[in-house]
Amino acid sequence: MNLQQLRAVFEEWNGEPHYVLTFARPDEQAIPDRLEILYYFGEEVEEYPTAIATIGLASYSPIMTSDRAELMLYVAIGQSQQDYEMLGKGLANLVWSCLALGEYFIPNQVLRDISIPLFERMNSLFVMDWG
Repeated sequence: MNLQQLRAVFEEWNGEPHYVLTFARPDEQAIPDRLEILYYFGEEVEEYPTAIATIGLASYSPIMTSDRAELMLYVAIGQSQQDYEMLGKGLANLVWSCLALGEYFIPNQVLRDISIPLFERMNSLFVMDWG
């Protein structure tokens, strides 16, 4: 699937995002060549926080086509736009750095020695199967 198809499927499931950032690959070796970061902002009265998701990672799967993944994380509402944008860029950089090291995002995997904006004190990421 290409980026537009992935986004259409994701929006069918999760609705239209409130905000979208697009990041081009940092170098010629990176696959996928572009990622979108979708933001779904929670309401102050809702129990659910802001959801941030990648779109484009599933266009690349070095393992099997059934192992395609996108990343989604939840952040407390009330962050600044600059914080959300830094977090989105950090998520895109995490994808590209892991793929450059030959790592892929599979369920029940722990990625160690990582850094993501707003979560600087955390150095690991647990990947779970949410679907």
